[in-house]
Amino acid sequence: MPARAFARPLLALLLLCLAGAAAAAGEARTVTDMAGRTVALPPAGQIRRIATPDGTPGVNAFVFLFGKGGALVNGLPNFIRSQPARWRLQTLAPPQLAELPAVSEPPGWAANLETLLSLRPDIVFAVEAGNIRALESKGFRTVAVTWRNAESIRGSVELMGKVFDQPARARDYGAYLDAVLAYIDKRLRASPAKPRPKAVYLRLESLTSPMRPTAGWLIEHAGGMPVPEKTAGIDTLQLSPEQLLADNPDVIVVWSREEAEKAYRDPRLRRLAAVKQRRVFPIPRGFMPWTHYTPELAPSLLWMARTLYPDRFADLDLVRETIRFYERFYGVTLSADEARELLDGAP
Repeated sequence: MPARAFARPLLALLLLCLAGAAAAAGEARTVTDMAGRTVALPPAGQIRRIATPDGTPGVNAFVFLFGKGGALVNGLPNFIRSQPARWRLQTLAPPQLAELPAVSEPPGWAANLETLLSLRPDIVFAVEAGNIRALESKGFRTVAVTWRNAESIRGSVELMGKVFDQPARARDYGAYLDAVLAYIDKRLRASPAKPRPKAVYLRLESLTSPMRPTAGWLIEHAGGMPVPEKTAGIDTLQLSPEQLLADNPDVIVVWSREEAEKAYRDPRLRRLAAVKQRRVFPIPRGFMPWTHYTPELAPSLLWMARTLYPDRFADLDLVRETIRFYERFYGVTLSADEARELLDGAP
């Protein structure tokens, strides 16, 4: 064989190997975040240190979805550290969060920039515009995860799929969410309820209805009617006993088991149908309460559908579905007792 003819396939093989090495090393890239900002990112394999100072537990739930909990460099805020049993899943995946330094606290979530600088994150996720500007001004590579409504949950998953170069993972979650919505819709279409059961997510002490964009979406897509009506664009709604009585919800969802027990003794609520029929329920709590901005809104749809329609969804095994969800998307194995406790609002 002539030397030139031998050299050609050898050169092609060498170029192929070099291309493979470059791909493995990765190249700098950009993503458009949920605030419409173009953010330059290192290759996904070089994102080894992640900070979540803004909305820490909620953003963590999305980071965990992509198996990146071990890369977190900041710990949990003090209000979670003081209730470890209630927030157990936050330190189950991964356990080091209980020992890492906290860098912010609600309600503002403004980061302690000196502490955050010492943690040397490769990337920082943030939610609120003011916090994004503050972080960016200090040179942090900041990706905006902007939460406005329930669709923001799907958008957050898709964004992190790009950041971590895991588009298949993001598609898998989206397919699961679509399948849950289709299952509920098909079951309810078979025998439409007239009227639909009315429901409200309520904080008892303040008599407010928080998380309206997500809780209302959850109730509506599980076949219920969120009350009060016509509150689009409002995140937290102040209620009065008179307003609640006028709406007279069939189901009330509250923050905790303690609030559920107090609701039955609260004189402001004693005339409500939900109280008379003992249909006050604590929201399930995993990484986050299931009414909040968290990928757990997907299994929360199943819980809400069965809560609103116990007869139609009597065959739905919520314990089994909860175990499957956390195993599939988080690699967390829950026992049946642990899943029941989660569904009952955690301790």
